[in-house]
Amino acid sequence: MQKSYDVLVVGAGIAGLSLAAALSETARVAVLEREAGPGRHASGRAAALLRLLHSHDELRGLTEASLPFLMDRHPEIDGAPLLKSRGLLLLAREDQLPLMSHVETRARGLLRRLDRQDLLTLVPQLRYGYAGGALIEEGARDIDVPRLMEVFRRRFAAHGGDLYCSAEVSDMWRQDGLWRVQSAAGPFSAPVVVNAAGAWADGLARMAGVAPIGIDALRRTVLEVEVREAERLAELPMIVDMDMHFYLKPEGGMVLLSPADETSAKPGDVVHEDLDVTLCLDRIRACFDLEILDVKRVWAGLRSYAPDRMPVLGFDAGRPGFYWLAAQGSSGIQTAPAAARFAAAQITGSAAVLPGADLQQLERRVSPARFAEAAL
Repeated sequence: MQKSYDVLVVGAGIAGLSLAAALSETARVAVLEREAGPGRHASGRAAALLRLLHSHDELRGLTEASLPFLMDRHPEIDGAPLLKSRGLLLLAREDQLPLMSHVETRARGLLRRLDRQDLLTLVPQLRYGYAGGALIEEGARDIDVPRLMEVFRRRFAAHGGDLYCSAEVSDMWRQDGLWRVQSAAGPFSAPVVVNAAGAWADGLARMAGVAPIGIDALRRTVLEVEVREAERLAELPMIVDMDMHFYLKPEGGMVLLSPADETSAKPGDVVHEDLDVTLCLDRIRACFDLEILDVKRVWAGLRSYAPDRMPVLGFDAGRPGFYWLAAQGSSGIQTAPAAARFAAAQITGSAAVLPGADLQQLERRVSPARFAEAAL
């Protein structure tokens, strides 16, 4: 029997769940998730760090607008903080110093420069002579992603929202002012459908008869390693190569490493490549004096990007009631609270309240219409 709602959200990653929680305050909402549980892919495989350093001002604005929510103590769970101080260190070799100066200028006072002595004091594990300088964003913080997801899930449930897992969508079409959706959980209908399908977003659009945007799913490899004297690394900032050739992040008594790879991949359960693991370990050993005792776990996840690496939020101009919530890339988790409020306001026709954000500029920069305009 067909189930009817005001809004259907396809995808229960952090983007879909956060929007569903916001919409469910005033609307009847269902979320359809193809996996057995929410956050199975990009949301559940991220080494999430909240940072204000972004190449796009709009992403910094969305992050700042999300801070009150992320810094709040949420009674839906245990009331403990969602954020923990970490810091973000951008590490530069001598040949990367011009790039470091460029990044520092663009950051407009967000970053503090460290000389070699300050750097060695902060990170004594650095190999002598490797680094020529560094920049640090001292306010960067770890995000507890599972608990953040649980906040959204519980709010959604408390407002009467319905989450259907193992509910892969097999067909969808517009008829009589409604979207008709066929899924493994049965048929659904709603005047609005939200494409929050992550790496599958373009495929879902094609199924609905909507022109794809050109979203690219990029594989990112992460290693969880055991190192000798791990307790001495616990308070280190997240350390990132200035050219994004690796990162290192202490977490839970282990250390997360990545070659910061971005390889196009098909949507699905991606598998890491052994070459990426080897490259990662070689780069880390060249930079740090660490004794890696064991590689405990290796996994790969997908990040989804539009051609301009900005999120896509907005109604599709060619198909009534089809809303894009896609291509959040590396910023989706830290911007989820504000992005959800912005998207919910657009869908319900209400006024978005994002203190400090230029809403007109934001709407223009994230609109799916920008790709059609660029083609003219």
